Amino acid sequence: KALGLDKTALVVMDNNDVNVIRAAANLPMMETMPLAQLSTYEVVKNHTIVMTKAAVEKFQEVNA
Repeated sequence: KALGLDKTALVVMDNNDVNVIRAAANLPMMETMPLAQLSTYEVVKNHTIVMTKAAVEKFQEVNA
């Protein structure tokens, strides 16, 4: 509640960062996912999407 995560959130990374995955596992409304597995369903399903800078750069590179 302190983080305002009363709705679902998705953290998208360019790789599988074990520290981020472990930290997010403690938050019930948060999921993590590598960019390669991101789908339209995951984007629509989650209220908030957070992407690492590296994931955004890779996404722009692939979808440019």
